[in-house]
Amino acid sequence: MSAVRTQWASPGCLHSPRFSTRSVKIAVCVKFPATIKTLLLKQSFALTRLLNPPHSLSMSFSSSSCMDGSYAEIVVVRHGETEWNADGRIQGHLDVELNEAGKQQAALVADRLSKEPKISAVYSSDLKRALVTAETIAAKCGGLEVITDPDLRERNLGELQGLVFREAAKFSPKAHKAFLSHRTDQDIPGGGESLGHLFQRCTSSLQRIGNKHKGMPDHLSKGNP
Repeated sequence: MSAVRTQWASPGCLHSPRFSTRSVKIAVCVKFPATIKTLLLKQSFALTRLLNPPHSLSMSFSSSSCMDGSYAEIVVVRHGETEWNADGRIQGHLDVELNEAGKQQAALVADRLSKEPKISAVYSSDLKRALVTAETIAAKCGGLEVITDPDLRERNLGELQGLVFREAAKFSPKAHKAFLSHRTDQDIPGGGESLGHLFQRCTSSLQRIGNKHKGMPDHLSKGNP
C-alpha cells in the first residue's frame, strides 16, 4: 500500500498556505465528518493537519520526505457553500448546487492553487456542489479534466437528508440518534450508511488515487460532496 499524505482545506480558509513543491499534489473536492478524519489519521494515511475555517492551510511535514517518490500529496478542498449549508439543512447524497457565495469561494481556492507548481489531476465526487468547485479549480490550473468518483461523496444520511438539522431530532428521532452514535457499525434509518462504511468507501478511493499518482509531478483537486 502506498503512503499518502493528505492536507485539508476549505474555500474560506486559504489565508497564507504553505505547500510542498517536490511531492505529488492531488486536489480532491470532498467533505468528511470529524470522526472519519480521526479514523483516517489513526488507521490509513499519514495525514498532515485537519483544517477548518478560519485556520490557514499549512503542512506539517518536510518536502524532503517526498523526494523519493513514495508519496502522493493530496490537497483536500471542501466544496463551496450551498443554500442548504447556509440554512443548516442536511444534504448527504442529495444533489444541491452552489450558491453565489459558494461560487466565489471556489474561485478563491482556484486562484490560490493556480499559484502552485503544475497540478496534474483533479478529482471530485459526482455531486454538483463538489463538481462545480472542482471544475473551477481545474479551469484555473491549466484546463484539466475533472475525474469524478462517486466514492468521494459525503455520508449518506438516510431519513435526515433534507431536514433542517435543529429539527432532525423532532421529525426523525431514530435517525438523529443513529447519527449521533459513535459506533462505527451504526447505520442510519432510511438507507443511510454507517461511519465504518463511509470510512471504507472514502479511504479506498483516496488510496486508489494515491497509488495511481505516486511519485509523479501531479496535483489533484477535491471538493466536498
